[in-house]
Amino acid sequence: MYNRKHNQPHFVIQEHEARQHHYDLGLEINSQLIMWLIPKELSEKINEKHLALRTKNQPLFFLNFEGVMPENEYDAGKIKIFDKGTYEPALEDKTIAEGLKAGAIKFNLHGHKFKGNYVLAMMDEPNGQEKWLIYKTES
Repeated sequence: MYNRKHNQPHFVIQEHEARQHHYDLGLEINSQLIMWLIPKELSEKINEKHLALRTKNQPLFFLNFEGVMPENEYDAGKIKIFDKGTYEPALEDKTIAEGLKAGAIKFNLHGHKFKGNYVLAMMDEPNGQEKWLIYKTES
């Protein structure tokens, strides 16, 4: 069950054993999880860029979801929580929602495994799917 313990927004990284093994990153923004599929595990090395594809937004109960999605579903397969915690948006001159629209989000993760400053930066939208890069920064 979703439980708000902090004033900061939450994040989750789920390991997804689907047709192709990948990770799903969800950031709580405006009372929902904005989701990205990350084909490789999130890197803890500074400036090591990984592809991140925007996927369908999810309700907040997905912060704690573990289980098996049915075979007939788009995202069929076993899902387990890989990491979760809170994050601080690096707001600079934008809100996190404005950063999402502008194609650049900076945030600081406070997870069990992943900690530190990360950036999601949009590359392009071929065939309507947003391609982003995610990477860790020093500050």
